[in-house]
Amino acid sequence: MKILITILVTGGTIDSHFDPITESVKTNRTSNIKDYLDGLNLHLTYDVQEICMKDSREITSNDLESIVKVIKSQKTEKFLITHGTYTMASTAQYLQKHIGELKGKTIIITGSLKPLCGFFNTDAPFNLGFSMAAFLYAQPGIYVAMNGHLFQPKNVVKNLKSGRFEPLHV
Repeated sequence: MKILITILVTGGTIDSHFDPITESVKTNRTSNIKDYLDGLNLHLTYDVQEICMKDSREITSNDLESIVKVIKSQKTEKFLITHGTYTMASTAQYLQKHIGELKGKTIIITGSLKPLCGFFNTDAPFNLGFSMAAFLYAQPGIYVAMNGHLFQPKNVVKNLKSGRFEPLHV
């Protein structure tokens, strides 16, 4: 079965690096996602499109509208959005409100708490792999995929103490 996934890149920690001068994580100028996935020799077909390269707290309404326009304009049915974790749930809720009728489309938003490249024990590869595999069984809709779970946009929260995403209603 050949699955085409359109990957929309927005930056966030998953596409960041450690800056030794400021001693902080900074969003990359260009994405590492395509190079990383190309090196895996996957049985999936994907197209990577860069929307923006920002910390999710810097994503604007124009950036969100760009995501909506791409999803609405393409015939692709499967979209993976890489995103920063701070505003991931609110972006999922925004998409749910502004996409309208999904017409068979599945949209999964993922990211990581540590960058994809240059960090030991990062959750980025797992979250990417889990998200891409989820397209094999997820029903059309919008999901947040973090920590091995698919969450509904209105039922997910980033727990800063535990360092993971959890359902709002346990």
